[in-house]
Amino acid sequence: MSFSAADALAHCRSEIKLSKFVLLLLKLFSPIATLLRCDVWMMKQKEEWTAYLRRQEKQLEEYLEFMSGKRNVPSTSEVTMGQFRKKVFDIEAVQYTGSNLDEIKEFVGQENFKSEGGRYYIVTLEGDKILEDQDYVIKGVGGEFYPVPAFVIAERYDWKGGIKYRKKPILVEAIKYTGDNLDQVNEFSNGSVVVVDGKPYIGHHKGDNLIRVNDYVLPNAGTNGFFVHEGELFEKTHDPVK
Repeated sequence: MSFSAADALAHCRSEIKLSKFVLLLLKLFSPIATLLRCDVWMMKQKEEWTAYLRRQEKQLEEYLEFMSGKRNVPSTSEVTMGQFRKKVFDIEAVQYTGSNLDEIKEFVGQENFKSEGGRYYIVTLEGDKILEDQDYVIKGVGGEFYPVPAFVIAERYDWKGGIKYRKKPILVEAIKYTGDNLDQVNEFSNGSVVVVDGKPYIGHHKGDNLIRVNDYVLPNAGTNGFFVHEGELFEKTHDPVK
């Protein structure tokens, strides 16, 4: 599989176009959101999509400079792949027991919960993730939500009382997707990358993960699979090991 700099440039432009379209829709539906008392959710969506648009515009500028010979891409082996140590911080988490759906909905907010075809989903930064019985729903340091299996909580967190948990300073291996290293990401993830409509994904048991430029790909704890971690948040919560 080959994913050239030109492909990355096209992908970046596509994401910029999508972001602008979503922001236009959010603007058009703002009056309806006010009537439905969803102003806070609408504001959050605007902030997230605006931030994403700015990151993509910056990435586009870097690609154009790179393709014109004005910019060098950092060495992947030195900057974008290797071991990272998870920073120690506290999070909140609620376990889904199969009978406390209302508690889960209240914890994540209606805008971060979906139900379809008899299955439940949590809206995450990387897309909708299936919520299974006994999963924990974590509220991360950025206010984001995502479901994880119970054994992940047991192995990687210390209970601090109530719904408070403290992350252990574990080591993880990860690779950053820079837009022009998809072959290396695919090799790192044991061939887990698939390209659909020109966009790269990592196959995941809770739903395929779109890999955006600057996202990180990590091994999925307790399985042979991999998952995508939003780039900016990963760098806030992990330190590279020298």
